[in-house]
Amino acid sequence: MLDRYDRQNMIPGWNQNLLREAKVAVIGSGYLSAQVLLGLAGLGAGDIMVVDNGRKTGMQPPMQFFTGPDGNSNSEHLEGLIRRINPDIHVTGLHWKFYYLTDTAVLSDRTLIIDATNDPASKYHTLTFAKSRGIPAIVAAANEVQADVQVCSSGEHDESLVQRAFAEALQGILPSGVAAGFVLDRARKYLLPLPDDQDFTTPLNYDLLSTDRFPQELAQKGVLPQCDFASKTVLIVGAGSLGNIVSIQMAMLGMGRVYIADYDLVESVNLNRQLLLYERLGEPKAAVLTERLAEINPGATYIPVEQRIELSFAEYLNKHKPDIVLDCVDNFRTRATLDYFAKRLGIPLVSGGTDFKSGQVVTYVPGQTACLECQLDISKYAEAELAREAEHCTAVPEPSVIISNQIIGNLMAAEAFATLAKWPGLRPVQGSIKYDSNSAQSIGAVGLIGPCECHLKSEGDVLVR
Repeated sequence: MLDRYDRQNMIPGWNQNLLREAKVAVIGSGYLSAQVLLGLAGLGAGDIMVVDNGRKTGMQPPMQFFTGPDGNSNSEHLEGLIRRINPDIHVTGLHWKFYYLTDTAVLSDRTLIIDATNDPASKYHTLTFAKSRGIPAIVAAANEVQADVQVCSSGEHDESLVQRAFAEALQGILPSGVAAGFVLDRARKYLLPLPDDQDFTTPLNYDLLSTDRFPQELAQKGVLPQCDFASKTVLIVGAGSLGNIVSIQMAMLGMGRVYIADYDLVESVNLNRQLLLYERLGEPKAAVLTERLAEINPGATYIPVEQRIELSFAEYLNKHKPDIVLDCVDNFRTRATLDYFAKRLGIPLVSGGTDFKSGQVVTYVPGQTACLECQLDISKYAEAELAREAEHCTAVPEPSVIISNQIIGNLMAAEAFATLAKWPGLRPVQGSIKYDSNSAQSIGAVGLIGPCECHLKSEGDVLVR
């Protein structure tokens, strides 16, 4: 029987035993920490310790899904959640402030320490402790607009690693998700180095209000509009790896109605990256995912759509009129069909795709950005895919891991926010956002082109049937 790590074991040079032997401490219990822990659970880090003394009070859904009921220990609640997601790993929630543990041996056996708080004092103690024990450390922080991820492997640290600019800021949903993906990217490179890994000590800056999203230096924090998405309808196509990550963020953002389109069943090989499908093997992915989203935000409506995306799906789109479509599929034929619908029906489309080491996000807003055909020549890839299917009777499994999906899924959610907010200071990226784990500059916006006029044309659409 195939196990949950089958797809990542297919990656050249992968050694799951190194992850099983890893001992990781995550400092903090906010949303950034929760997202990091989800990723570590997917990877299968063998021994995870969550350290924080927070007891959130007055928290309402959706954040309560990650903090637990009022008055409960956040770290102990996260321990229980992560154990459910991956029962094969050991998780301990320590209800302590990290400052009080630095003089003890509790954390001395850690392979890696990740500080995901916005507390400069915590960062200082983390780095000082890591240096004294020779333990590598990753520090990450986020506010409502920006995120910063830095690594400290040499035992040396400067003032920038303390991340004072984020002190006392609320950790925003979108920057926290993006930061967590890159924390996971760096953590994997520490814990399980692969032959093609590039230097990963360069700081990662993310700014939702920057036109290319990844500036070399973070400017003074801007202000996001206060958006109420309760009236918005979102269609997520694909309940797999990307679909799980994107749907979590849609629930956290408070989208009022979310449709999940997928016709597959949950398999054990999905569980390393499809994080909300735990304990439900053999059941329809769309139905399971909508149930789990209702646990995160019970105030919204979640509807499974267990059917293929074909030309006849246009009738469904016309009936339910989504404000945006999120393309989380793993094939070009469906992607080309969604691009066709977006042009013909005037629906914004955020498209994401990944392999085990890279991925990209393309946003099409009719009249504002270029469609997928103009940006990616999507029909060419769809035709090649059809030719491969004709040659091979069965689909060939592809290697897959949570990291690229967590990065791309969170970036998709951010571009969806930028599209739906309809705020002058915030626009979707005019091109592709590309991630490549094996590149020295692992992330950036490329191919920044202007909008196309394909939505105005009544003839000449490209559609692979």
